[in-house]
Amino acid sequence: MKTIKPFKMKKNLLACLFMCGSLLSAQAQTVFETVEQSPDHTILETALIATGLDAALSDPFGQFTLFAPNDAAFNALPPGVLNDLLADPGGELTTILSYHVLGIAVYSFSLTDGATFTSLTGQDLEFSVVGPDIFVNDAMIIDNDLDGENGVVHSIDAVLIPENLETIWSIIMMSEVHQTLEAALAAAGLDDVLADEEESFTVFAPTDAAFDALEASAPGIIAELLANPDGELANVLLYHVVNGVAFSSSLSNGQMIQTAQGEMITVTITGGNVFINNAQVTTADIPASNGVVHIIDAVLLPQSCVIFNAGPYVDFNIEFGGAPVSVGGFCPVNTITGFQAWASEAYSVDNFVAGTEYTFSICDGPDAGSWDAELSIQNSVTGAVVASATGCEITWTSPGNGTFLIIIQEADFCGDASPNQSTNNGFPSLTCSTTATVVDVIVNSAVHNTLETALIAAGLVGTLSGEGPFTVFAPTDAAFDALETGVLDGLLADPTGALTQVLTHHVALGLVLSTDLTDGMSITSLQGENLLVGIDGTTVTITSGSSNVATVTTANIVVSNGVVHVIDVVLIPGIVNVDNIASIASLGVYPNPTNNQFTIDLDLTTSNRVSVDLISLTGQLVKGLDLGNRSVGLNREYFNITDVAAGFYLMTITVGDSQVTTKVQIAR
Repeated sequence: MKTIKPFKMKKNLLACLFMCGSLLSAQAQTVFETVEQSPDHTILETALIATGLDAALSDPFGQFTLFAPNDAAFNALPPGVLNDLLADPGGELTTILSYHVLGIAVYSFSLTDGATFTSLTGQDLEFSVVGPDIFVNDAMIIDNDLDGENGVVHSIDAVLIPENLETIWSIIMMSEVHQTLEAALAAAGLDDVLADEEESFTVFAPTDAAFDALEASAPGIIAELLANPDGELANVLLYHVVNGVAFSSSLSNGQMIQTAQGEMITVTITGGNVFINNAQVTTADIPASNGVVHIIDAVLLPQSCVIFNAGPYVDFNIEFGGAPVSVGGFCPVNTITGFQAWASEAYSVDNFVAGTEYTFSICDGPDAGSWDAELSIQNSVTGAVVASATGCEITWTSPGNGTFLIIIQEADFCGDASPNQSTNNGFPSLTCSTTATVVDVIVNSAVHNTLETALIAAGLVGTLSGEGPFTVFAPTDAAFDALETGVLDGLLADPTGALTQVLTHHVALGLVLSTDLTDGMSITSLQGENLLVGIDGTTVTITSGSSNVATVTTANIVVSNGVVHVIDVVLIPGIVNVDNIASIASLGVYPNPTNNQFTIDLDLTTSNRVSVDLISLTGQLVKGLDLGNRSVGLNREYFNITDVAAGFYLMTITVGDSQVTTKVQIAR
């Protein structure tokens, strides 16, 4: 295979400068700017910025060749790979992108069949020519010789992956602190598995010191494990392996991850440190060609005793009614008080929903906590343990739909489900929980489409998705339809002004359930004005001002960050003049951005005096325009800004006593 040296390339390029005439005469942008301006390379642009390689490829004094995968190439990667790469830009993503870059400018006439060039990673790229087509490794060049002032870009149809990135097995085998892990993986036959580049894994790799600490706490355990390589040893090692790639940036505090062994491990993040169960991650995000390695300082041990693989167990579906279901964000708690939980019991419950979080507890009732319990959730068919915990309560997220066993055993005791009347320990209860927010209730409601649109327009979705808690009085679509003609359009035309005032008047800080309401009670809205509560028998009303009265038609939709009460009237705060809002049917300002003038389309429902002010973001009046009286209907006006500096501004349109403000940009 022929290798073209860099100095020879320089001679070729010098020859081209004389022979190719104007080929390089009109270079006007850098290699990165070529990518930045391409509509087909948005993902590559994002990736280059994330890794900081955009700065290098913008250096006008450098010389580069970039083989640029288009968006379709990135989207063709296996599911999840792109997100994982972008989540760890300083690791494997930088290596992969650098593999696409040469430190010299190489044009297509130099890409001959069999040629190789060395990338910035020090690894060679190989080229082949088939008819008119040129290939780099297995990717075809689909658009070549895109000139830049500091090099050239060739667009390609696939992402190039360095073939000699180390596999997980290679990383462990070459590590000086993982000799025990290496021997254990080889004994269990898992070395070939972790060398397979067709699969992807995340491995939490305990050091030799971690195995030494385990041996010190339980002398002989390492030899015992190695003596049973296909059984307990493989069981322990697979408890350190997760299918798929999980960089540290994708881990969250309290997260539970199912291992290849079947049981769950728990992620804890505190004080900037990451723990897997009780093992601390000492080195994170070692990239491999088939996944990622995180080094930990302790050996993870799966649950030592798996019981009730074939029963017997108690069918709790009659008592529990199956797993509880969240209704409108509210999750019931199903408690059984007819008898207490015993040591060594297994309860079968149906209708668990994948992705839903559940909590099982024996913390309440006579003798609760009289002995330490080990709780686990087990697949009713395979016997695999889904989650485990020590104490009187366990919380887990169901990995699938269907039936699971809830298992209780006394700590450090492997039970056989034989009843022991002397070891009762609390009443069993089962509940679900929800991560839904007040925004989710509105978005998922069939009768709150207008409210959803309004919240988005006002930019309040992020606020109401926050921690809260919030109490939201949510007017229905029918309530908005009942507003005076032009009011809704006028509100939507003023999203940061009147619309925000109206919407925040429907929100109160704190969790206020219907049981907390009393007749004559006053609630301060987030907007600042008060809402008056009225109770007449079972009817609850919310009054704004003296006559704006709404009835609560559905109460107490409880979610993770508050509660939603559905009402049948839009509440208008006193500061908002509905008559003025109704005078503006619609507003359009375009083009935005512009470089010479804005066109303003103002649809009025009543004749009124109109003026336009351009205000800086610091609140200074930059330029004003008095349009005088304007008639009912569409009025098209032109605002010349050739004398105003480029930048962002606020444009305020005043119609009579009402104002609409929108953000505009002058770009030159």
